Amino acid sequence: MFKTILIGLLITILAIACSSESASSDSDAAQPRGDSSVSAQDEAPIEDAVDVSMDLGEFVTSSDMMAKRERYAALLLSDGRVLAVGGRGLGIGTLIATMHETAELLDPETLEWASTGSMAEGRRSPAMVELEDGRVLVAGGLLPTKFTTDTAEIWDPTQGTWTTVSPMARTRDGMGAVRLPDGRVMVVGGKMDGKMIGTLEKSEIYDAGSDTWIEAAPMSEKRINHTVTLLSDGRVLVTGGGKEDGPYSKTVEIYDASADTWVEAAPMTVSRSFHTATLLEDGRVLVIGGRGKKMTAELYDPVADAWSSAGETEIARAEHQATLLQDGRVFVTGGLGNIAESEIYDPVAGTWSTSSSLNIGRYRHFTLLLSNGRIVTFGGIGADGILASSEMID
Repeated sequence: MFKTILIGLLITILAIACSSESASSDSDAAQPRGDSSVSAQDEAPIEDAVDVSMDLGEFVTSSDMMAKRERYAALLLSDGRVLAVGGRGLGIGTLIATMHETAELLDPETLEWASTGSMAEGRRSPAMVELEDGRVLVAGGLLPTKFTTDTAEIWDPTQGTWTTVSPMARTRDGMGAVRLPDGRVMVVGGKMDGKMIGTLEKSEIYDAGSDTWIEAAPMSEKRINHTVTLLSDGRVLVTGGGKEDGPYSKTVEIYDASADTWVEAAPMTVSRSFHTATLLEDGRVLVIGGRGKKMTAELYDPVADAWSSAGETEIARAEHQATLLQDGRVFVTGGLGNIAESEIYDPVAGTWSTSSSLNIGRYRHFTLLLSNGRIVTFGGIGADGILASSEMID
């Protein structure tokens, strides 16, 4: 009797299992798939791509730069190469500084550095902007004499040569620079010396077609070591700065090139200098850190003219780098104190997470996202002094 009941129960369980499997199969078949040609093999790489975008991988040592550089200028060119120019190198004692006049190029495929001529004079902290035709303007900075300069030069990528162009109206160091929507280049603030020593509220604009500088409307206050960001609508956002050794500013201004006017915008929540400002894909601007052991980050909405909190980094950062990634997140590396730890901000989730650590902690360096998806970090200052080392994430 017991055996008969047991057999009956087993038959019932098997029937339920088969029915459930059949219903599940029917349910899957009923789900819309859009393109019926998509197979499981086609879908797999999509999942892999998501995983890869979330995990950057580890930094590995790459080829050294041709010179040790800090407070230099670097940018990703439209042809995919990286140009690094000037900066301070190893000097003799504390009195004689080496300001490089040399320039070098990074090949994004081989990750090798190569010389590309020399400027007429060495300079530290110059402004550098790529022009619409692919040439590169370098202006201002600090000379080996430790005086600021008004000189400007243009690099030709087809010849690898430098040509001196018209000087700015005044000497500048610690300024910001940006290419305007009409192709002209604007330099903002900084400091000058000579007969008129001091921080500047003045701006000027370079027209490469006529090789001329024109005076632009001045800001409402003097600034050095501030940020200058071209917004999605073509206006120019300037944040923070202030005096070189403080007090720093939390004020914000926006320049409209079509009207040659500045308007005061909503201030940041804290004063900042040597911070970063990164334009996000949605048009907002992410501001991070600054001198004074700032851990706070905040977001500026230019449409609403309003700031909102973006949380805090795990480590206080200044003179760091903030790099916009292909997936819209922001990768933050280094900082004052030779920081090796990196962090990532996700603007969609509004969260911070730890990421790949640098092999050499550094500040006053550059971290750039190459056109082939590689991330490269190079130069700056580390525990052993000024660096020529490079490292990358493939």
